[in-house]
Amino acid sequence: MKKIPCNLTAKISPKNLIIVVGLLILICLLIFKLSTLVPGWSTAELSTRYNSLSLHYILYHPINAPFSVLSYSFLKLLPHSVLAIRLVSVLLGTITILLFFYVTYRWYGLFVAWLSSAMLASSTWFLRSARQGTPDILLFGLLVFVALNLWLRSGHHHRFVVVLMGLMACLSLYVPGLIWFLVIAGLWNHHLIKTVISRLHFKPTLIMSLGAVVILLPLVWALVNNYKLVWAVLGFQSNVPALLPTIKHLANVPLNLFVRGAYQPGFWVGRSPVLDVFETALVIFGVYSYWRQHNLKRLIPLLVVFTVTTILVALGSQATLSLVLPFIYFAIASGLTYLRNEWLDTFPRNPIARSFGMAVIVLAVFVSCFYQLNRYFVAWPHMAQTKNTFSQQPLS
Repeated sequence: MKKIPCNLTAKISPKNLIIVVGLLILICLLIFKLSTLVPGWSTAELSTRYNSLSLHYILYHPINAPFSVLSYSFLKLLPHSVLAIRLVSVLLGTITILLFFYVTYRWYGLFVAWLSSAMLASSTWFLRSARQGTPDILLFGLLVFVALNLWLRSGHHHRFVVVLMGLMACLSLYVPGLIWFLVIAGLWNHHLIKTVISRLHFKPTLIMSLGAVVILLPLVWALVNNYKLVWAVLGFQSNVPALLPTIKHLANVPLNLFVRGAYQPGFWVGRSPVLDVFETALVIFGVYSYWRQHNLKRLIPLLVVFTVTTILVALGSQATLSLVLPFIYFAIASGLTYLRNEWLDTFPRNPIARSFGMAVIVLAVFVSCFYQLNRYFVAWPHMAQTKNTFSQQPLS
């Protein structure tokens, strides 16, 4: 009997224990004052709630269906609680950070993965998406394909990963605007996709085919009954955007990220940019590191996602900065790696200097996280526009 606790203790490594503690901290961060930080619901949250009350409505209006179906399930458990819809975002936000941590851990190691994941999790924009009952959190879904691609290249569970990737691609068609990224990725990797599919055996091919039919059938049914939903799948409104306003808005994404935030009373803190000064500097270092190391496999996806997001936002689509934000934080992780390596190369044998440099990096990350958290939990909810925006109450 004494051997069992010893064996369990041996299996729980310090690294796994730290991961579990980090996950608990993340969950606490996402549910902290989830129903009391703001006085009520926003109009967008009410709309999401009412649209998720009936499976019949979801069937005929399946845009953002992954979020709506989860909301429907949560509303069955908590029919009159403000938490129901927001808990869906919390769940998807937790998965987002876990996927980001997995990718950065594989690319840059545990130290940088922890720091960069903490920075993304404490980002004001991420918290806004992961704690509000709106489908914006689905736009972080591009992370799924980055993580699955890494998993596929690891050589483990090859068939399972291919099937899962195909099914996730089908689900992504329900999210406005993601189809553009799927098309670009498909064209870029069409030879690899053909090779991988050709090597699949009959059983996984059958599972993927049947799963794709089941997933896409509601979307096809809705499009047949209302062809105008094609515009929503593409991420646009029901009209073609004008050329002149589109040109004027091409600078919105870089400006909102680095210089001046969008004017969104009630949803953002004044005109402050999404990234702080330290994060902006890390993005510069990270892109420089990509370029210097000729790491096109990471630089090109960043540039493609950034460019497509810029165009979609300029066209007035439903796309937001949530599309590009994970890739921006990949660049931040690259910047952290660059700073760490430069410091360690400068002091290869001095343990005091090496420890001091790591402490300075950790301190800078802590200050950045504190600023982002303070902006979301302290500044934002006390704004008059925020209180007015989140003042609605559900009728039933």
